[in-house]
Amino acid sequence: MAVGARSAQQGAAEGGGEAAGAREGHPRWCGGHDGVQVGVGFRVADGDLRRVEDEYLEFARATGLSTMVYNPLGGGLLTGRHTFTEDTTTGRFGDSRLAAMYRERYWNADLFAAVERLTAIAAGAGIPLTELALRWLAGSPDVHALLLGGSKVEHLRQNVEAAARGPLPDDVLTACAEVGAALRGPMPAHNR
Repeated sequence: MAVGARSAQQGAAEGGGEAAGAREGHPRWCGGHDGVQVGVGFRVADGDLRRVEDEYLEFARATGLSTMVYNPLGGGLLTGRHTFTEDTTTGRFGDSRLAAMYRERYWNADLFAAVERLTAIAAGAGIPLTELALRWLAGSPDVHALLLGGSKVEHLRQNVEAAARGPLPDDVLTACAEVGAALRGPMPAHNR
C-alpha cells in the first residue's frame, strides 16, 4: 500500500492526475496514505448479496469519494447471452484464466432469474438489456464514471452510445429496483 501511495503521489506531482483510486473503495484505503488522498473508489456492479453497495455508498457520500463502476455488465451476464443451464466452454465463463472466479461470482440461479426479469423489463421499455444496465448506472447520482469495454470495438461503441442515452424513465427504474431488492438476500447490513 505504501509503495502504491508513493507512486500515486509521484504521478500526481508529475501532472499525472488529481486523485488516486482504491479498488472496491475499501474504507481503510480511502483516507489516503503517506499524504496521498484517495478520491475515486472503484466498484464492481455484481449483485453482491452482502449489501456492500449500501455500506460503500454511505461511506462514499460521507467522504466525498467519487465512484467509478467497472464490470457494469456483470461479467457479461447482463448481455443476455448466457443461460444458467448452459455449460459454457469458451469466453469469460469458460476458458479464460478468470473463469472460476467469474463462475463463482455470477453463475447462480438467483442471478439468472434476475437477468430474466431485467430482460423482460428492457423489452417492455423497448431497449436491449445491455442498454438498460448501462443507463441504470449512468443515471445514478452515486456513479461518477463507468469503465466501459467490450470484446470487440463495436461492443465498445454500442456501450458508449447506450450509456450516453441518459437516465431511464422512473417506471423502469422502479421495476429494476424491485429486481435488485430481491437479490439482497438474508444477510445483515454491515453498516448498522
